[in-house]
Amino acid sequence: MNFGLSDVEVDEYQANAQYRKAQTACRQCVYLGTNIILRYEDLQYEKQTDFVITSGEKTHFMMTLFQDSFEKAEDELHQMFRNAPEDVSPVKFAAMDLLLGCMKFPYICAVDSEIHNKNWNLSVLQDGIKRICQCENTEEVLNCLLNLFGTLIKQNTEGTDERNRKLVQSVLSYIEKNYSGDLSMDDLTEKFHVSRTYISRLLKKYAGKSFLEYLTDVRFQQVEKLIADNKYKQYEIEILADIAIENIEFESVVLTNCKFMNCNFERVSFYHTQLNHCEFANCNFSEGYFKHVQWIDCKGDGADLSQSSFMNITIENGSYFCTNFTETLWDDASIQNANMSNAFMPESKFKRFSVVNTNLEKVDFFKTSLKGIDVSTCNIAGITVSENFNEIKGIKIDALQAADIAQLVGVKIK
Repeated sequence: MNFGLSDVEVDEYQANAQYRKAQTACRQCVYLGTNIILRYEDLQYEKQTDFVITSGEKTHFMMTLFQDSFEKAEDELHQMFRNAPEDVSPVKFAAMDLLLGCMKFPYICAVDSEIHNKNWNLSVLQDGIKRICQCENTEEVLNCLLNLFGTLIKQNTEGTDERNRKLVQSVLSYIEKNYSGDLSMDDLTEKFHVSRTYISRLLKKYAGKSFLEYLTDVRFQQVEKLIADNKYKQYEIEILADIAIENIEFESVVLTNCKFMNCNFERVSFYHTQLNHCEFANCNFSEGYFKHVQWIDCKGDGADLSQSSFMNITIENGSYFCTNFTETLWDDASIQNANMSNAFMPESKFKRFSVVNTNLEKVDFFKTSLKGIDVSTCNIAGITVSENFNEIKGIKIDALQAADIAQLVGVKIK
């Protein structure tokens, strides 16, 4: 039970005012524990002096304190009390006000999980207020605060490290289980109720890596699993981002709904492999080797497949807008119902090559012979060839496409 006492007043008409003062004093007892008697006049120090700690100073100090930095907190504490008056009463009030702020600060900052999760020992703070009331000079007040905050930081640090380790382990486990989706930092903050800054700092401290670095490592490990042996495997909904692996081989593998983002697979080899609904836009597969491969409804817009060899390959549907096929070799290859518009295929060679119902608009065929290739079902408007038009000699077209060819060579049809 707590008691709040007002000033002594003989005027009966001041009863209501004195009652409110007693209520104010009683409410402050909440911060001091139980079985407390507090006089209202003990709360009047702030009105008796110009010595105050600004709200900005208190907030900055509390942020430093909650970061478990005792040395910085000690420096700031000395700085705040550097102009303390000789009268100890206002100094004691300022010190108690600081402690009360520390009690409330984690709840005020509930949106910041790093602060809100601090397990401050409130009984230590309450006992500190009692001891400050007994101080006789400013030096004693300051020493009391230093001892108090040192105890709080020590107690909190001992438990925080273990809690942080457990949190990081949970985060890493979650990443390992959900790496294949569009996982982001926002997903982690929502899942674990921590801020982006806080979780980034913990990952760097305890895992030695950033979120993106760890996610990439997990996805990299999945690549290693893909090529670990020659058994026929199927993989679905795998996402691999920002990975650079050269000279690897995929054999007897089925990839479905896989997404490669900004990956470097230079000189990669695919044997007896099928890609279904996969995406490898803007990836580097230059100097690759593809044999007995099927690409079904894939997306390779902007990918670099220059100087690659395609042996017994089937490409059905899908989009390869602006894809680089420069100096490629095609043998026993088929492309059907695909979008190849604006692709680059200069100085390439075709042998036993067929293309059906495919958009070849504005494709660059410079120094690439299309002799014997039937493009009658394709859109060939705006293709690029050399000035002597050797590329289109012997090409098979229909009557409607003749107009496109005529325009290409500069013939005007009336």
